[in-house]
Amino acid sequence: MEVKDVMEIGNLAECLGSLLAIGCVWWQLDYDKKCKYRQELADKQAMKEQHLRSYQGHLQNVRTRLMTFNNRIIGNYKNHQKFSNSEVIF
Repeated sequence: MEVKDVMEIGNLAECLGSLLAIGCVWWQLDYDKKCKYRQELADKQAMKEQHLRSYQGHLQNVRTRLMTFNNRIIGNYKNHQKFSNSEVIF
């Protein structure tokens, strides 16, 4: 081998080393970006689940109020029927 060939091999090795370093940095940046994206997705999902639980609680409260109101109306109607069907004696 000549000195020229050895220098070319050295230059190629240096270029490959630089490319490998760039590739590692790029991979790390891409990995960090994916991790950040996954974390954002997890945060959004947790927020959606929290809103859903809150909304379900609100719906349960509305349902309870409606059932109470409905029972009052039914009770008032039944009481009204009792008194309207009974005979009034003076």
